[in-house]
Amino acid sequence: MRLAESIEKQGFFWPPDHKDEVTPGTLKVSRSGRIDLNLFDLNIDDDTRDPEARLVPRFWPSEEEKQVRPRILGIVGGQGVTLTNCSYRGWNGRLGGGVATAVYAARRAFFGTWEDGDGDLTFTSVTLEIEGLHDWLQFNSLENTSDFSSSIPLTTQQFTYSRPEDVTVHLANGIELTFGLSARLPGIGVGTTKATFEQQSYVTISTKESMSFRVFLDLATKVQNFLSLAIDQPLNLLSIRAQTPEVMHGEDEAMIDVYADTVELANRVGRIAWHRTLFSYPDIADRFETMFNEWLGHYQKAEPVFNLYFAVAADAYRNIEGKFLAITQAVEGFHRRFLPDTLKMPKDEFMRLKRDAASAFPVEHRHIIHSSLQNANVPSLRERIAAMIEPFAKHFGEERERNDFAKDVAEMRNDLAHQIGRSDESRDQLSHLLTMTNKLEALFQMHLLRLLGLDDSRIDKIAVKHLEHKLNPVIQRVD
Repeated sequence: MRLAESIEKQGFFWPPDHKDEVTPGTLKVSRSGRIDLNLFDLNIDDDTRDPEARLVPRFWPSEEEKQVRPRILGIVGGQGVTLTNCSYRGWNGRLGGGVATAVYAARRAFFGTWEDGDGDLTFTSVTLEIEGLHDWLQFNSLENTSDFSSSIPLTTQQFTYSRPEDVTVHLANGIELTFGLSARLPGIGVGTTKATFEQQSYVTISTKESMSFRVFLDLATKVQNFLSLAIDQPLNLLSIRAQTPEVMHGEDEAMIDVYADTVELANRVGRIAWHRTLFSYPDIADRFETMFNEWLGHYQKAEPVFNLYFAVAADAYRNIEGKFLAITQAVEGFHRRFLPDTLKMPKDEFMRLKRDAASAFPVEHRHIIHSSLQNANVPSLRERIAAMIEPFAKHFGEERERNDFAKDVAEMRNDLAHQIGRSDESRDQLSHLLTMTNKLEALFQMHLLRLLGLDDSRIDKIAVKHLEHKLNPVIQRVD
């Protein structure tokens, strides 16, 4: 999660089951969503207080006190706050008098509610603002309707705003995704010299029955990753607002601002470029619901390879070697999960030959044969890459070039895995490694699009239009 600005507010906090043990403190939420609670206590030497109720320990925190506290409640600026999954980060005691302090870290902060139960917080809808969503939806809501045909010089301009219809996607278990656009019209009056029109795209996850926030956040991550694939850039959650049907402060529905500690991409601002977007909503409007349901349907099976791919896309690896190994593992894992493993010989025949080969060795060394031949009957990395290239061969050059590419990737992976000759890599070698990494990433993306149900002709058009910089990169050497 990446916030526009950090939050720091003073307040009072207490354990849910000890509402009389109020402790003053400061709640901080960083721009990356990290949540810190700094508490201080003047009554550390008061023996009459219940030790279990202390948010600030009297002595050095015991192992029990260091355990995660499910909830800490508070009031900040007249607003109720619920902090969940709170654990110690530090403690500073002033024994014999003075102020003692304690620092907690929280995984989630819910502004606008007090929830003192033991279970997960539940809601009926969660609204998300996601980086790049407005560019992806491409809703056209503002039109210049000024009359330019008059011979009189134009002194005013007239704009017409028409709110576009929401896009609704129906998921399993009665869950709905709604993609929409909200707008705030400019205030115009006497003396107005400037008018600003603001609009914001959003996606709302809603359900008829209340669901755990954890379920909402898991689905929000999958929506975020779908958009990251579509835009070909890692994206951040910018805001989360949850709704519950409970009446609060005279409102029919309580709106709750949620902050989550998810720092993976928080320090990176997405570099969104329309010409490198794999597909936008208008491109797949005719099959968006089907594609997104396919995405969710395959997610559990593909999550390990998805994680590798998105880590590569987010530049999570410090060097090109790590990035190459990760995308190679993602490609290999994708083939294992979604493409058929063509055995080199029938399984029973292979097992018989392996037993015969092992029987020729002394008993104490037979494990060597079993270990060496464990994967001998399934495709090698080189064969897997060649098989994945085949449907999109036109984008990877002539047959010899394709074969050389698959061979180079397999050899480079083996060299890096065993650190053979990597200490004195030249710039040309690193450039070659970067080229292979980019091509593997493009290959992986094309197969992801195929997994979502796009036909090969549409994928070919996407590759020509948006993946050329990866398939045929121009790398300038800097001496």
